[in-house]
Amino acid sequence: MRHYYIPVLVAILIGCEQVVELELPYEERIVVNGYIGLSYDSAVYISRTLPVGEVATWEKAAIREALVTLRHGAEEFQCLPDPEQIGRYVLPLADSSWYGTEVTLEVRAGGLYTWVTTVIPKPTPVISAQVTFSESVRASLTATVVAAPNTAISVGTAQTPFQVLQDTLLFKLHTFRGTQVALHDVTFRPLYGRFEGDSIVVALTTYGRDQVRALDNAGSRGESVFGFAGSNPFYNVEGDGIGLFLGRSRSLAYAAIVR
Repeated sequence: MRHYYIPVLVAILIGCEQVVELELPYEERIVVNGYIGLSYDSAVYISRTLPVGEVATWEKAAIREALVTLRHGAEEFQCLPDPEQIGRYVLPLADSSWYGTEVTLEVRAGGLYTWVTTVIPKPTPVISAQVTFSESVRASLTATVVAAPNTAISVGTAQTPFQVLQDTLLFKLHTFRGTQVALHDVTFRPLYGRFEGDSIVVALTTYGRDQVRALDNAGSRGESVFGFAGSNPFYNVEGDGIGLFLGRSRSLAYAAIVR
C-alpha cells in the first residue's frame, strides 16, 4: 500500500503562513568619527543614527547644524561646518605642544549632547632604520623604535616615489613597556623603476590607547576602525552619542639603503 503524505503537509504549511510585523525600537544618537594630531587631521564627521529599515545615506545621516567645541587645556575652539561637505566640521590644527596631552570634543545637536576625551600620543622615537633591496623593485624595512605602552604604530614612507605594499600593516605594542622593538616585514616598492638614492624617509604614525582598544575588538580589522560590522564595538564617545574620536602623531626618520 502506498501512502501520500507530502501534498497534505505542503497544504498545511501554506495554510499556516502568517506575516509578522516587528516594531523595532529606535533611539537617535549623535555619531562622531575622526582623528586629531596630524597636519591633515583637520576635520571631524558628525552624523546621526537612522531607524532600522530606512535607506542609509550620508545626506540623511549628516548633521548640518551641530555645535561642535574642542577644548585643549584652557583653550576653546568653535569648530565650524565645512561649506563644501555636509557633516564635516573643521578642527584646529594640533601642533607638537599638544602631543601627550588630552583634548575634549563636545557636540550638541537636536537636544542631544555628547562628548569625548582622548589623548594625542607622543611620536615614537626611531633609534635606527635601514632598508634592504632584495631586488630592483622591492625593499624591506627594519626599524628599531622605543615603544610606549598601549600604543600602535603604522609604517609608511613620506616619499612620493614609493608605495607601501602592505598599507594596512599595524603593529600593536600594548604589551611593551618603553622597550626597544624591531619592526619587520614592511615592504616598499618604487613606483618608477629602480631607486638610486642612498636613503628613504620613513614615516611612523603612532596611535593611542583608544585606537588599540578599538583594534582589539573582534569586529575590526587592520587600521580602519570606523564603520565596521561586529559585536560589542568599542566607542570612546559618551553621553547621547556613539563613535570614535582618536589621537595620533607622526615621526619621520631617514632609513639607510643597503643593497
